[in-house]
Amino acid sequence: MPTVVEVSGYAVRVFTKDHGAPHVHVFHSGSLMKIWLSPVRLDSHRGRRPRAAEVAMALRIVADHRGACLRKWNEIYG
Repeated sequence: MPTVVEVSGYAVRVFTKDHGAPHVHVFHSGSLMKIWLSPVRLDSHRGRRPRAAEVAMALRIVADHRGACLRKWNEIYG
């Protein structure tokens, strides 16, 4: 699973054997958050329940790097 960006302990990745609309997975401190790219919003989480501030930071990082996330998604699934 390629990493698109890592910021402040948040790793934004695209799974290579995934499906559905464009999205990324954000790993942080035992949480795995699935975030849609259009529009950028939280779909779900696994592992440790992320705090509201962690979700907000993950959404901000994905929004800031949305273009790179979509490019990586299209490289894999295009």
